[in-house]
Amino acid sequence: MNRWSMKRSEQGAGADIRKISYAVLSLVLILIGYVFSVNITPELCLGDRILEAAGLNAWERPAARSGFHYSILYGLGFVIAGWLVARVTLKHRLPKLYKSIPAMILVLLFIGPLVLRLLV
Repeated sequence: MNRWSMKRSEQGAGADIRKISYAVLSLVLILIGYVFSVNITPELCLGDRILEAAGLNAWERPAARSGFHYSILYGLGFVIAGWLVARVTLKHRLPKLYKSIPAMILVLLFIGPLVLRLLV
């Protein structure tokens, strides 16, 4: 009997590990998106530093540090990807965690910069 024909109760711990791994993946993607978009100081964005370390431009016109800011696109992309992973996989498996993700994002948006400024 293969695992596809087994009932969920017969699958054992593998299903639980899968639930947890999807939950962790979605939260990690959301946190990476936050890290890409947070400003520690008005001149220092963590996403800019990460992109520069990877050899990519963070701005449309990097010499003048002006134009379109690519870090915000990367950050938004990671947050949307994390939200989609949570929506597809966690909505039915871990509904309490799924319902708390918007609150966690709001906490990161409003309280996160204050904590980072205190640490730096």
